Amino acid sequence: MHFAGGRGICLALEPSGVDYKAKIFDERQRKMVTGWMKETYDQFLERIQTTRRLSYAAWSLVGVLGIGAIVSVGWASHKMTRAAVETQHLQRQVTDATAMADTAAGECDDLRRMLADAREEAARTEGKLAAYKEPRPVEPTSRPSLSDRIASIFE
Repeated sequence: MHFAGGRGICLALEPSGVDYKAKIFDERQRKMVTGWMKETYDQFLERIQTTRRLSYAAWSLVGVLGIGAIVSVGWASHKMTRAAVETQHLQRQVTDATAMADTAAGECDDLRRMLADAREEAARTEGKLAAYKEPRPVEPTSRPSLSDRIASIFE
């Protein structure tokens, strides 16, 4: 059976196989074909709508993921930049503290040397002063006599 133009005309082959005649569909055939076409069309529309909905959902997900990727890259870039700036600031502070510690250590070494020199000089000065203050025992030019020796015992 071959449908021609959807106007309810069917070209059919006669049993002889030679003559073609146009036959009009009866009402039952028309309802059957119309129902089938309507069902096929409805299925087609349902598939299109489902495909569109899934396509919208997929592209929405792609958009959300794209925005998420952009936001995450921006956030990571911000954090990395901030960390780098903080690292530079802390490095400067460490460098300054190290320089101050080196300066203070040098000053301490200088002060220790000066203190040792001052103590040494004080000891020398004390030794000289003690030498001036203490009277030197006067050694007699002659030996004491026996009587002087006996007298020194009773003293």
